Amino acid sequence: MYNFVQNLTKERTEEFWEFVRNKNFYENAPLFPNCYEALEKLSKVYAIYIVTAYLWNDVIDVSGKNLNNKYYYLFVNKQLHK
Repeated sequence: MYNFVQNLTKERTEEFWEFVRNKNFYENAPLFPNCYEALEKLSKVYAIYIVTAYLWNDVIDVSGKNLNNKYYYLFVNKQLHK
């Protein structure tokens, strides 16, 4: 059985989503050392697809904001790596 956020937070669901709505989880997330070099080497042998799924049907606005934060994080770090 899956543990959805709604099941885990119970009566504090609104409080949880308010916290998530105002948090950027990628703001201070470190990259693994040599991650871009490793991906470059692997891409010469394999087709690499990076996928993510975190769509929360009950709070689409939070999902959209989180996607934007993740995109910006990946874009900025890639630019810094060049």
